[in-house]
Amino acid sequence: MNGGSVEVQVKAAAEVFAEAKAAAQVAYDEAVENQTHWFPCGFAWVTVKPARGSFVTWCKAKGLGSKAYGGGWQFWSSEVVNEMWTANQGQCMELKYAACRAFAEVLKANGLDAYADQRMD
Repeated sequence: MNGGSVEVQVKAAAEVFAEAKAAAQVAYDEAVENQTHWFPCGFAWVTVKPARGSFVTWCKAKGLGSKAYGGGWQFWSSEVVNEMWTANQGQCMELKYAACRAFAEVLKANGLDAYADQRMD
């Protein structure tokens, strides 16, 4: 699939992004409630491939995301979740990854080739 699928063209890119952010926030908040530790420390992000189409074009115009290493368009966890940086929560890779998985699932449901990934620091 490409970044400009029929479904994303029907549903405005802004609506898809807002829906994905909302899902990411819910997933993050639920993960925080169940959190028993702050480790492992690390990063998480979402990649959309290819980096073209109506959704990615809209994101570029709004300054959302960046060019991904290895191709595609990426969103770091700090872009998909609001108010992440309280206490040690901003360090926890598991919390970030939960949010990124939810964000990617909404993008996939709207016809984008998107996936979440993580890396320990």
